[in-house]
Amino acid sequence: MVLSKMLDNLEMKTTSFIKNIFLTLCLIAGTHVLADTCQPNLQITFPDGEKGCLTDLPIAKQNVKAWGQSLSSLLENASSYSIAASAICADVYVQKNYIMRNGPLNMRSGAQDRDALGLCDKKCDCAIVARDGKVLVPRAIAMVLGANTGNQLAQQDVDRINKLKQQEAEQLAAAAKLKEQKAADDSRLKELERQALLNKQKQDEQLAQANVLRQQQRYDEEARLKEQILKDQILTRREQELQIQEAKFREQQRLADEARLKDQERQIQEAKKREQDRLAQETKGSDRELLLQLASELARLRAEAEAAKNAAAAATATNAVAPIQAPPSATAAAPAEAKPAAVYANRKALVIGNDSYKYVTQLNNAREDAKTMADNLKSVGYQVTLKLDVTEKELKASLRQFKNQVESGDEVAFFYAGHGVQLANSNYLVPIDVAGEAEDQLRDEAIALQRLLDDMSDKKVKFTLAMVDACRDNPFKTNGRALGGNGRGLASTTAATGQMIVFSAGTGQQALDKLGPSDKNKNGVFTRVFVKEMQKPGVSIDRVVRTVRTEVVNLAKSVGHEQVPAIYDQVVGEFYFKN
Repeated sequence: MVLSKMLDNLEMKTTSFIKNIFLTLCLIAGTHVLADTCQPNLQITFPDGEKGCLTDLPIAKQNVKAWGQSLSSLLENASSYSIAASAICADVYVQKNYIMRNGPLNMRSGAQDRDALGLCDKKCDCAIVARDGKVLVPRAIAMVLGANTGNQLAQQDVDRINKLKQQEAEQLAAAAKLKEQKAADDSRLKELERQALLNKQKQDEQLAQANVLRQQQRYDEEARLKEQILKDQILTRREQELQIQEAKFREQQRLADEARLKDQERQIQEAKKREQDRLAQETKGSDRELLLQLASELARLRAEAEAAKNAAAAATATNAVAPIQAPPSATAAAPAEAKPAAVYANRKALVIGNDSYKYVTQLNNAREDAKTMADNLKSVGYQVTLKLDVTEKELKASLRQFKNQVESGDEVAFFYAGHGVQLANSNYLVPIDVAGEAEDQLRDEAIALQRLLDDMSDKKVKFTLAMVDACRDNPFKTNGRALGGNGRGLASTTAATGQMIVFSAGTGQQALDKLGPSDKNKNGVFTRVFVKEMQKPGVSIDRVVRTVRTEVVNLAKSVGHEQVPAIYDQVVGEFYFKN
């Protein structure tokens, strides 16, 4: 062991017996070391510079085991030496060089120290205490070494020292564990600080995004209000123009009726005059017969005039609420036959019905629903494009053609009956030739409902009504594919301004085709109710779809089924199928 450890052992672990010897020897040594005469070869110098003699040290009186003589006699003729001693053993160990005839045999001090320590018993824990006249330990320590008359300390002191060593080792281990724990706590604290910083950054980002969203919503609301004000102004101007046109039309109708009545009176007068002339030329025998004929003709003419007058009054009353049409011809006296429903240039509809699917389950009512809806839309003035059992190519072409037909300010209706599927929160309409082997393929081949809605927004359509009767079971959930998820129905959607979207059933619900085995209606429940309500005059479209929802819910409940049509309404203003 190193010298520092030996000093610690002496200072911290020595017994009270050694301490008493130490104090006694210090008093004796302090009065005699310098007084005695000392041979030059035995003179020593302590670390503090004080001089002394090796024979004054207790180790000088001990026999050196390896040499069989005392230390002082052993070193009388040594040219150099290294002395090893122990605080717990009385033995002394020396390695020296002799003075030879031709001079001293020198040995390097490092090798000399190593040899001296090599002679020491391992259990004694020795250290080099003196070398060539220099004492390497303090004087107080040097006066203790070798003072014990026994070979070893008492066994209890040794046990105490060993116990102290064990405690020291345990303290070192505990300190190392505390250091490791502190390092782990520091690392955990740094991680917590880093996580707290990340959470704060995330909260700041979320707050910033929320602020941006609120600002954008405020801008959108302002823009919507401005757009609504502008639309109200345009609607007001249009109503005023319609009132002026209606007043002009009524005046023209009145003038035409007056002209027709005057013409009829003129014809009556001319007929009367012709009869009078003819009667004057007839013989006297036929006077009575002629008078009877004349009376009959006059009665007929008066009846026709009265009928024409009543018809003109009825036509004037009807035109106050009917759509504006060109005034009738002044020569038309008899009532006209019933005409087809008027078709308005600004009303356009695309109707699609798919039953005959090639790769998924076929349907039974889609085509009939489409035909029925097309007929009813025509009856309220829509120009209708009807497509049945369309392929992918045909459906995409129909959408392009319909988009090209639509103009800004139009009122547009779209009806789809067939299979639909939800992919990534988007709704897709399925043509009859789509196989749907994978979601990517299905997304490419099917038609996104949002595409049609976006096209109508791009064309600045005034009003768009989209009716989708496709909330049936997912057709692609068999054969382990389950494309678009395993649930029923289509995803919820968001309508743009001026758009109303109506699904025949809510999310996760199935739309009914029949109300039971006895139901012989060729149309599905949603379609049959819708076409009935849309024919009611004077009912706004938003009122129509809400009545449809109520009626469908009640009919479905009557057979123990739940079906609630979903409505997404962003319409501004009032719209009617029939005024």
